[in-house]
Amino acid sequence: MDTTEPLSHPRADDAKGDSGTLQRGLAILRLLAEALTPLSSREIAEAVGLNDSTTHRLLQTLKDEGYVCRDEAKRYHASPDALLPLSLYHPLHQLRREVSDTLRGLRDQLGMTSSLIVFVGIERLVLDISAAIDISPYYNTHLTAPLHASASGKILLMGMPRQRQTQLLGPAPYQPYTQHTITDAGAFQEELELTRSRGFASNLDENFVGLCAAAAPVHAMGREGPVACLTVAGASEKFQGDRLPEVGRVLRERADLIAVASPAVRAVRTMFQRFG
Repeated sequence: MDTTEPLSHPRADDAKGDSGTLQRGLAILRLLAEALTPLSSREIAEAVGLNDSTTHRLLQTLKDEGYVCRDEAKRYHASPDALLPLSLYHPLHQLRREVSDTLRGLRDQLGMTSSLIVFVGIERLVLDISAAIDISPYYNTHLTAPLHASASGKILLMGMPRQRQTQLLGPAPYQPYTQHTITDAGAFQEELELTRSRGFASNLDENFVGLCAAAAPVHAMGREGPVACLTVAGASEKFQGDRLPEVGRVLRERADLIAVASPAVRAVRTMFQRFG
């Protein structure tokens, strides 16, 4: 008689339970990473909408894995590994250090907030920022501004085949955010062609009225497609008249200098070249 046991497979409800546990654990980790002070287990449970026993179990797991710490008052906070998981010598940290002087110089020269945005596949990561006094348009590292209504989005799309652009943008007309948003597919392709020809993209009140931006692509030498973009953003009046061409010229020069002088650009390109 064959006594071989059949291979076991995870049941659908088990997989669903695992997914739910992961979501709850990530919610706790996100809460602690953003908290400015340590939180008690009860405060955490109330904030994420869980019962006390589930919260305690998840906190213990996160603590065992090194992502959460507990102080003498039995309050919890995110661990160093959770707050800064990458090595200080990771290419992203190296690139951030290499461009910091450039960002400060752009801010001081143009009087606007400057930033470096890295392309991770089709996503945009705000790697570093040098904020001007009047405005700071970025609050999170994951940039979610619409592709068709942002300077960084236009740079990202510019480096893609037309078919991929269409997939990401979806059917036209595109969603309007202001009266200046380009919603027509043909007009937007003309905008991308203008971006290619002049070497920089602009967002002129297309996402928010009163806020404009410009961006220039940062390439890795000998590689196609931009690795990142160098951007400046500020009040709309700073882009009026002959100011936009001058802003674009300065951005192109600084972006080209980063491409030539930064070894980390090539390392980041190697990391992300298969993303998308």
